[in-house]
Amino acid sequence: MKRNILLIVDTQNGYVGFEESEMGENRMVIECCYWNYADRKHKLVAVSNDYYQNGQAIAGQYTGVTFYKYDNTTRKMRVASAVDLGLEFDAPPGTFATTHSLPRRGKTIAYTFYVPAGKIEKRMTWNGNEFIAGSK
Repeated sequence: MKRNILLIVDTQNGYVGFEESEMGENRMVIECCYWNYADRKHKLVAVSNDYYQNGQAIAGQYTGVTFYKYDNTTRKMRVASAVDLGLEFDAPPGTFATTHSLPRRGKTIAYTFYVPAGKIEKRMTWNGNEFIAGSK
């Protein structure tokens, strides 16, 4: 079984990406990036994990995006809630899987919802305090 691994470490843009695939059918994608809060005292760290099996997105126990608020002074992180970040929204009806694309550059996250009729994308942009709908 042939395995391909791709690792991207972009320190200038605060991004790390890891992708592992087997024969082009099964694929795991892990991304991490961060942005500054408007107060410049904190950073928002995002970590996503998505899995594809036989070319299809799979919803699993470990798939999704987790956010952390990092305090520059104490150097400690705590989990940041979706509600506090402006990310309280429901997946479209019939969604059987969701994938996430964190930006290597910029501040916009793309959520892709897989529904029986195809895909629906929602883009959310970090403004320094919370995410707002739309893209920049």
